[in-house]
Amino acid sequence: ASATSRSGGTAIGTAQKGRAQGGSEAMAAAGKGAEVMRKMPAKERNQVLDRAGRLMYERQQELGSTSTLEEGKVLAEGLGEAGRSAETWRARVAGHPASRRAL
Repeated sequence: ASATSRSGGTAIGTAQKGRAQGGSEAMAAAGKGAEVMRKMPAKERNQVLDRAGRLMYERQQELGSTSTLEEGKVLAEGLGEAGRSAETWRARVAGHPASRRAL
């Protein structure tokens, strides 16, 4: 399947089409991942989540550009949203009681 820009209708990317059972498989995989994270020590779990936030910062330009193309926004708005998402993610990780105990 292809994704098109709302602003210009041009193709901006492709993704594999899902199967009917794909949703169930995705939910099962998410459940397994949640179980792994639940068993992980808080400090290690916090490090994983913090890394995800850092990757969001590192990829802010790419995330903002993609958001701009998908939603038809101006680039500054897409970049701002990507930056705020990364900040919110990291603030929540840092502010979670379990992450404070782990440090």
